[in-house]
Amino acid sequence: MSNILNKPLILSLLILSFGQGSAFSTMYAAASTGVAAEHQGIGSGMASTGQQIGNAVGLAILVAIANRGTAGLTGESLRTATTHGLRLAVLLTAAGVVVTAAIALTGRRRTPVLIDAISN
Repeated sequence: MSNILNKPLILSLLILSFGQGSAFSTMYAAASTGVAAEHQGIGSGMASTGQQIGNAVGLAILVAIANRGTAGLTGESLRTATTHGLRLAVLLTAAGVVVTAAIALTGRRRTPVLIDAISN
């Protein structure tokens, strides 16, 4: 049991928890900004659906990247190819995070406008 609950794992889970808590709260606040009170449920549902679809598609792409070049390999060559594929997938994910942060931090701010989806 002590092998499973080591300090780096606990620290990583704490950092992940705070990051996700901050990101999800901010995402839903941004998604509901400018949406009329009677349409908040739809807005939240759209944000949640977009998040789930993005996660599914993103994971599928990362798995395809991680597994490229492993067909027909066995033993040590399979382990090496898998390691290289996983490294590339993690590096691309990190690059995506950096690009997203740069876009978010340099984007211009707009004044929210209430939208009445029914009357438009």
